[in-house]
Amino acid sequence: MQLCAKRYGDNNRCTMRLSIKIISRHMIMASSDSISPNASPDLVTTNTWQHRAKEHLNFFHNDVLANHPGAIGPGGQSFIHQAEAAYQLAQDRLRNVHDYAGYYWLIQGYSSSYNDGHLYAQPQFEEVLPVQWPGFLTTFTSAGKQVVTHVSGMSPVPMGAELISADGIAAKTLYEKNVDSFFQSLPVNSSRFQHGHHLFLDEGNPFIERPKQAIFSMDGKQKTIDLRWHTLRTDQKATLLDKIKNRFTPTSTSLTQWKKGHWWLALPNFFPETEEETKSIQQALQLFQEEIDTIKAAEQLVLDLRGNRGGSGAWPAHVAAILWGEAAVESLALADSIDYRATPENLKWFEKVRSNMSEAGVLDDQVDYFLNLITEGLREALLKEEPFFIQRNDAPISVHPTAPLDLTVYVLTDDECFSAGLDGVDIFRSLGAIHIGRETDGDTVYMERRDALSPDQRLEIGVPTKVWRNRLRASWQTWIPNFPYSGSLADTHALQAWVEGLPKNLNGV
Repeated sequence: MQLCAKRYGDNNRCTMRLSIKIISRHMIMASSDSISPNASPDLVTTNTWQHRAKEHLNFFHNDVLANHPGAIGPGGQSFIHQAEAAYQLAQDRLRNVHDYAGYYWLIQGYSSSYNDGHLYAQPQFEEVLPVQWPGFLTTFTSAGKQVVTHVSGMSPVPMGAELISADGIAAKTLYEKNVDSFFQSLPVNSSRFQHGHHLFLDEGNPFIERPKQAIFSMDGKQKTIDLRWHTLRTDQKATLLDKIKNRFTPTSTSLTQWKKGHWWLALPNFFPETEEETKSIQQALQLFQEEIDTIKAAEQLVLDLRGNRGGSGAWPAHVAAILWGEAAVESLALADSIDYRATPENLKWFEKVRSNMSEAGVLDDQVDYFLNLITEGLREALLKEEPFFIQRNDAPISVHPTAPLDLTVYVLTDDECFSAGLDGVDIFRSLGAIHIGRETDGDTVYMERRDALSPDQRLEIGVPTKVWRNRLRASWQTWIPNFPYSGSLADTHALQAWVEGLPKNLNGV
């Protein structure tokens, strides 16, 4: 496999990552035989939550074994062992499912056991989880400490207090037990930043015990606090989390010159959902192409990936081809091969994606080419009764830096950067870009998610269809910036002022 920006050439030298948005729920539900989550209220009350949890667990587990690329081939036995252990744990938990919260956390616990952001479950019910809190929330610092970062008038602890333990359990162990086990938390810092605040949010999970007493370090002294839990309304929770996260809110793809000789290409997503969004990306990159000679003669270019959660890997490859040239991009060899699990369900999925994208007006030539490549490859593999459609790379795994540009190129990330966003970091760094901002998120080698609905239309799941073999970037590996930024990543103007003073190379010059 090699990354390429063109829609033609050697099939084995191209790959892509489909939009995790384009191929999401609203696309699946568009077919005439689907059922809206709000339809037929009787479906919500006919069976007990325990029975529904059992049915949905079996559906989810069987789909993973039948269609996930990890279940066969190299490492297949280890994957199946992990899957069966997760399934058995969920089976054991069934006896404690008595309401929607029990159902929800059983399914989430099973899903999260894979530690894979591309494997997920989303119940399709109107029920909401009950929420209580002790008047404060904690999050992680860059040093790995759990500190109080939000308090209400009823909080028994001040801002900045460090959690030491709760009910005799060390803070780190408590987080791993009560949060990591039920969220898709990768063993990377970004997961702790994204999910740390859940430790003191009681959302009705019957499989954990909420703390009754906690020890905090305040002003150099440790103090034991009795915790009193209070109801938190859904709208209050949403407002609270917005304040805690304080993240950059992605806007549209755009190219600007914020100062003479200083260019900024905002790439907040690679998953255009509508015809308008597709045109926005196309127009921005067309302008990038038209201005490329002027940009190359400038001082700085920032490739801004803040908030980028993925989509199609064709977009960052296209950006790189404009900037460094198609030959440089095609020279990148980032894995031995990409193997698509050849199953009827996976083939039907890619056929449906192509049809839905065409109807929605978001099927451009590049994506159409790659979808055709995948569907034809899967169809041929099924006819030959082969387990995978394999896109091979015959060259050694390597990175081939191109001749340096006079222009200094920076790639800017935050801890939201994931999936095809990470593909962009792989490509841009490999070709000479200097990485700035914050450490990225991480992913596994399992990609290209297929979404499916349970027979009763009440659970949507996402299961990867492909695996990278011997990828240069390992599973859960993050990218750490060459020049980290300690300020607010939501403040673009402050970022631009900071970028102006950055060194032009990694030697600090």
